[in-house]
Amino acid sequence: MNEELRQNLCSGLAIEALYEKETGQGDFATCVIRGNGTVEIYPHCKVETALDMLAASRGMELSRLRRLRGRARGNLRSHVDFYEISLWLLFMPVRYCKPFNSNHGAMVYVNVPRLRGVMEDGQGHTILQFFSGQELRVKESAATLRGKMTAGRELYYGRYIAQREDLRYVRLAIKRLQRLVEACL
Repeated sequence: MNEELRQNLCSGLAIEALYEKETGQGDFATCVIRGNGTVEIYPHCKVETALDMLAASRGMELSRLRRLRGRARGNLRSHVDFYEISLWLLFMPVRYCKPFNSNHGAMVYVNVPRLRGVMEDGQGHTILQFFSGQELRVKESAATLRGKMTAGRELYYGRYIAQREDLRYVRLAIKRLQRLVEACL
């Protein structure tokens, strides 16, 4: 992936989901659903590589995120339920399709803060709905996805509240320092 595509991927636009698809004749591409409803295609890029680039742009590694999540769940070798890249990038892996060959994945990585809901259509398929209005059909059951979505939102709101408390304590410390400086002058 060239530098321009890398910068575009790590731009400030909200990411709703990342997945890999076949583009024809054995080629593949990573698709990124953005918050404004557009779908960006990154040719010859695996989804895990795109996730690793997003993590690297925020000073982390995907392997370290896997270990931290395994440690939080109490089992270092279990599958990863969430990738916590930042507060606004909390990705949940969901089975999306059959892998088109053995070297590529079949998961879509859904950004939990941008997920609006889960519904079933009449044919027994599960559809994810995003805030941009985009919909994505996946292979997992609606009940399983609702449970994962609830767990992801609990994790997200827990982190959000913790960061708000940290910010509150920083503001109090700054006010104390300002009072000390004013008293010294």
